Amino acid sequence: MKIGVRTPSLKKSFKARTTGKINRTLKRSVNPLYGKKGMGYIKNPEKAIYNKVYHKATVDPLKPLKNGSRNNTKRTASESELVGYSFYKIETKEYICNKLMYILLAVFLGIFGAQYFYSGQKKKGFLSLCFFWTTVPFFVGLYCALVALFLKADINGNIKIIDKEKIKTDQLAGASEAMKQIEKSSIPLMTTSDLEIYSDSLRNTLDNLSKLAPLCEAFPENKEVRVLAESVEGMYKGLEGEESNFIKRYYSEQLEISKRLDNPEYLETSKQKLIDSGIFSDSGIELIELLYK
Repeated sequence: MKIGVRTPSLKKSFKARTTGKINRTLKRSVNPLYGKKGMGYIKNPEKAIYNKVYHKATVDPLKPLKNGSRNNTKRTASESELVGYSFYKIETKEYICNKLMYILLAVFLGIFGAQYFYSGQKKKGFLSLCFFWTTVPFFVGLYCALVALFLKADINGNIKIIDKEKIKTDQLAGASEAMKQIEKSSIPLMTTSDLEIYSDSLRNTLDNLSKLAPLCEAFPENKEVRVLAESVEGMYKGLEGEESNFIKRYYSEQLEISKRLDNPEYLETSKQKLIDSGIFSDSGIELIELLYK
């Protein structure tokens, strides 16, 4: 092990900040435990201890330059918990009424919400009626009259009033449970070399991702849903990388068993099991063929 000043490597430094950063992001999206403190000791204790000693025994000569280029502003990460949140769907409604009558009611009886009752917007009408004593509905009525004044009327003198209404929905109630199931499946997905376990974990992950995808499409304007959509997209991309990782792990294990048994046919059988499973993409099949040549 080296002691003292580390040998700078611009190639490794650049890779860590580009492709390495992307790979870490994808793995983190699939496995929430990836990169967490202490996980190295669980996954590969020998390497974790080596890295710990190496960082203590050596010094990075480029550290002052790296630190100087960073922004010192602290950022607080926000987590989106979907359980208990009330999500709303925006529904657009159209109300058709006579332009002149609407304006007159809004100006003279707007304090009581008369224009709303006339147009069919009963909820707003009752709200105006309840709070008429505040005189706020009067000014709202004047505003409605001003807006209606610039609306183009049809040949019958009618105008179209568009109203957007928030409707509460519980469609995302199961999103949190789906995320938990994905997290549960992610660890065996990234570590196992057993085809059956990998297959079950993959199917479970894909099933839960398929539940999240339509929900993300239904609420594109919601902040929490946008975060969820980005996570789902990252997970799908991460699965592509995990597929090749599993094939390599599986091949290595089967190769060792084949050598131990001194049975080349065993390796061919394991290859056929992979292909017959039907869970791998075209690129995965190509990798299998390449490894088992």
